[in-house]
Amino acid sequence: MAVLVLATGSAFAQERPKSVAVATECARLLDRLEPADRKLAPPRHDQIELIRAFLEHHPADAARVCVLKLRTRLGTLLLHAGELEAAREAFADVVKDVPPDQRDLPGQHDFLGRARYGQAQALELLDRPNEARALLEEIQAQHAGERYAKFARVALERLLPRKGVGPFAGLQAPPLNTEPLVDLDERQHSLRSYANRPVVLVFWSPAIESSISRLQSVAAGWTRAGGRLDTVLAIALSTSREAVVSAREKCRLAMPLIACDDEFLHPAALAYRVTKVPTVVLIGSNGTVLGRDLPVREIERVVGLAR
Repeated sequence: MAVLVLATGSAFAQERPKSVAVATECARLLDRLEPADRKLAPPRHDQIELIRAFLEHHPADAARVCVLKLRTRLGTLLLHAGELEAAREAFADVVKDVPPDQRDLPGQHDFLGRARYGQAQALELLDRPNEARALLEEIQAQHAGERYAKFARVALERLLPRKGVGPFAGLQAPPLNTEPLVDLDERQHSLRSYANRPVVLVFWSPAIESSISRLQSVAAGWTRAGGRLDTVLAIALSTSREAVVSAREKCRLAMPLIACDDEFLHPAALAYRVTKVPTVVLIGSNGTVLGRDLPVREIERVVGLAR
């Protein structure tokens, strides 16, 4: 019996330092990924690789709270990067690895809500609406009264089959959001704001130089064809307001700029099936989609016809 007690105590002594070491290493990585000055954060691709490397070295610690936080962050980063199947798998792993006897604990329950909703977003963009709807209904049942249930309700409304509604040419342009989008100058924007006027949506990111160049060239072509600059709506996805302000000053961007630094993908990105930036969508004065990711010369032609 004495030997058993000693062995158990020894095992506990070995497990405790290991637990502390994993938590410390995890905290250091999170500090690196989330510095006080957000400008010092590593690029998204580097963050993905750092987290993957950590998880590969700690395969037996998948259910630890600190590790679950990193795994959830990995899913979000992959979702924002447009790596949809990898994001779905990452979120599914979080759901699988939360211990059954801990699923009702507040912290663990939040991980489950995030992971389930992240999966649903990935499934929606992967054009698997039936699976997305089933998961959203599960969220409503399992997370009633929480923000994830609200997210799920909005997403289910968006996924209702409606004839003639969609993000492609010739179809009615879907709403940008349930609430108006607010730009850097606190002005509100919705498609109703542009009734009887053509508008161009540019989904971009200040962290991706090619998307800034695309935004500038689209705006130039749009105005050359007689369009108004205030009808070029630049929606910056998965980025901070500070980064968008910096890009406006550095690149002299004069069109309405909207920062969408949501934890998940913004509803506008889902409604318009944006899986990459830049993405450009032209909407006519009658509210129908005129084209998507057209060359600037074609944009000028279409805008000239639509005015």
